[in-house]
Amino acid sequence: MGGASGSAGMAGSPSGGVAGRGGAGGANDGSGATGGMGGVAGGGNTGGAGASDASAGTGGASTLDSGDDGVHPDIGEDRDAGRDAADDGGLIADSYARDACPTSTCAPPNGRYCGVVGDGCGGSVDCGSCPSGQVCGARVPNVCDAPCPLCAQIPQCPDAGTTTITGTVFTGAATSPDPVYKATVFIPNIGVGAKLPPVASGPSCERCPPLGWDKALASAVTGPDGTFTLQNVPAGTGIPLVVQLGKWRYETTITVLPCTQNILPTGTARLPRTQLEGNIPRTAISTGNVDALECILRKIGVADSEFSNPTGSGRIHFYRNNGARFDATTPAQGTLVDTPAAWDRYDQVLFPCEGMQSNETAGALTNFIDYTSKGGRAFTTHFSYTWLYQNGGFATAGTWQVNQQQPPSPLISNIDTTMPKGQDFATWLGLVGALSNPTPPQVAINDPRRNLNAVPVGQGGQRWIYTDNPATVQHMVVDTPVAATPDKLCGRVIYSDFHVANAMNGNLTFPAQCPTNDLTPQEKILEFMLFDLAACIGPTTSPPPAPPRPPAAD
Repeated sequence: MGGASGSAGMAGSPSGGVAGRGGAGGANDGSGATGGMGGVAGGGNTGGAGASDASAGTGGASTLDSGDDGVHPDIGEDRDAGRDAADDGGLIADSYARDACPTSTCAPPNGRYCGVVGDGCGGSVDCGSCPSGQVCGARVPNVCDAPCPLCAQIPQCPDAGTTTITGTVFTGAATSPDPVYKATVFIPNIGVGAKLPPVASGPSCERCPPLGWDKALASAVTGPDGTFTLQNVPAGTGIPLVVQLGKWRYETTITVLPCTQNILPTGTARLPRTQLEGNIPRTAISTGNVDALECILRKIGVADSEFSNPTGSGRIHFYRNNGARFDATTPAQGTLVDTPAAWDRYDQVLFPCEGMQSNETAGALTNFIDYTSKGGRAFTTHFSYTWLYQNGGFATAGTWQVNQQQPPSPLISNIDTTMPKGQDFATWLGLVGALSNPTPPQVAINDPRRNLNAVPVGQGGQRWIYTDNPATVQHMVVDTPVAATPDKLCGRVIYSDFHVANAMNGNLTFPAQCPTNDLTPQEKILEFMLFDLAACIGPTTSPPPAPPRPPAAD
């Protein structure tokens, strides 16, 4: 290793009468280090070069007072000699710096370089080709990435401009559609005319994975008002656009003008009405006599062609507890709940109230826990507490006291805004006109029930709607497996202690039990919760940053 830098020279006298002593040379142990600095002030002599067995250290730089006192006419010669020594030593220091330069690698964080790139020290390195399935320079020169058919259509706009898409995601309702909260809107990484792979049906651990560059060129998540902005998007005709909420997916194409803001007309970004438009979660409904959750799906835009018996081609399958039927061949609830394989056909299962307490079999209760623990979703109302109040962890997720006296109607209930999603829920209810009071945010619930008194902390439940007097919880959400650590949660169960509307549906055939008016404020609460039922579990995270652009090769 080279010697240490020489010490600075002693200062000359202020009058310049006596030259300062030159700095001492660097220590000698194989290669000279930086020589000492020249004396400062007055007219210090130049520092001597560092001694070395191999090469000289850098000569000391002369630092001179700007005035010449005329007493030492040779001071300029000393200065020139110092500069020559500094020049020679600088070349050696540059070589030393190159040896110590931290060269860049072919595997930066979050990626891999390809081809010939700079090494960060004035040289170059050949990083070779990309791994199988990736191409070199699809998005960034000399960076490996998935093939990107539309990347060449992303405009390079002047004056730091960009190409953007803005819009609002709505339900598929033909009239008075509501905005959709927490939908992901993105430009998929596919070519013009291509489609995404189909969505598999059945319970799955639908976490909230970030959409990386390999899956989307641009993406955004809607807020309570359903709005979104996509930036730096490809321009042209037939640009694919996807709206996704859990397993709800709508696929369409749009025309995008370059280097400007493209505002989408209302209805362009929405949820699907039919499975031909993307995907509708495969849903089982065990119909109840006094509640009709199936009618909410119809009101939010799902076409009648998507309702059928389990053997039909629709995405919403009828089973009958004691409610409406699809036709005379609609199977009984037991066909669904008694067999694990039947549960596993579905993304979500709805159990609207049947109008009386009807206890489930031990086998069906076990199937319920198993299904929801591996990612299945279930929605229960009123008397369908029988799936919860004496069933595993659901029994302790809430403080159950079933069949209490019915509270007064309407029951003015509070939205729990102690959590961020509760705050967004209150905002959404205000936007769609479903609040009975904005501050504090409250809703009026007609024909409420009283079976759940509280949601204890740390038992896996989350309170959404409640009252203090009497003490009731009108709406609770439990992510599953019950009370698992956040990284292990996969499924979701919702309990509402109120109905869509009181009705007698037992002798009706779909869609005779469904009113044709727009959603009521109470139905809008359940509309939001049906979408929350399908939503991914866990926080929405940002994708990892792209690898840095590699240094240019010299």
